[in-house]
Amino acid sequence: MCNKINRAVKLREKMTNTDAKRVFFSEADGIPGFIADLYNGLLVVQVNTLGAEKLKPVLTEALIREVKPSIVYEKSISPSRKKEGLEQSEGVLWPKGAEVKPVIITENGLKFEVNVKSGTKTGFYLDQRDARGKLKDYIKEGARVLDCFCYTGAFSVYAKHFGAGSVTGVDISEKGLKTAEANMKLNNFDNYEFIKEDVFEFLRKQVLKKEKYDVIILDPPPFSKTKSEKEGAMSGHKELHVSALKLLNRGGIMMSFSCSHSVRGQELMENAYTAAEDAKCEIEPAGVFEQASDHPYKKNIPETFYLKGIAVKKTAA
Repeated sequence: MCNKINRAVKLREKMTNTDAKRVFFSEADGIPGFIADLYNGLLVVQVNTLGAEKLKPVLTEALIREVKPSIVYEKSISPSRKKEGLEQSEGVLWPKGAEVKPVIITENGLKFEVNVKSGTKTGFYLDQRDARGKLKDYIKEGARVLDCFCYTGAFSVYAKHFGAGSVTGVDISEKGLKTAEANMKLNNFDNYEFIKEDVFEFLRKQVLKKEKYDVIILDPPPFSKTKSEKEGAMSGHKELHVSALKLLNRGGIMMSFSCSHSVRGQELMENAYTAAEDAKCEIEPAGVFEQASDHPYKKNIPETFYLKGIAVKKTAA
């Protein structure tokens, strides 16, 4: 077990553009149900299986030796624990009595506040790091950007960094939006707004108003966690795609993501083309994305390859 921890940590050492990374990723690193994320010295572990629960003390000690964190915090609140006969577990593992506060991380020179207690999952979507960096290929100076399901505003911050004139972020989470505001201020950006609203409803209103954007980012929560839910998930993606394509200026870019392992990247692209027919416009591929390198995957374990993304360019109305 300790050798697996050591190997996983070593594989991430080459990542020097951030002080926040996933240092262990479940089956992909050889221990099902065990996840560990490092946020500038704060190590957050997530234990989702009975087997990993029994190994937790040994794995935690190994991680302390390897990454030398200041605090180790457990956030094992996944519904999968109930299936394993485990209660939810959250709190400081090491050192006992330590106080956990929001931490500031740096990613590609940009700063973000991470609250591991109130944040979704372990606090920040580390898996989208590479896709955020690709925004530089799509943002032109002064661009108007719409960031849907923006959560704590990471894509929005990158958009401003790459020269966007204005950014609008939309999410239903009030806590997430407060952190998004904080992240913009941390990086000294202006000309942005964050709106608390259901994204589907917001997009419908924007279409009626005939608003236009140069770049639209669609990064929704998982619509499908099982194959039986896939049809409904693709319907949800299509509605988002149709609205976004109607709102794009000619030459504009739509980035769209799915974090459901049952949805393939090719299916997401095909969905966008079907949506383009309904939106009465023409598009062409402009990029594909997958989870960042600190979230490795194994081809024989489909669940480990869950994040797919596409970019399309609107070539004609």
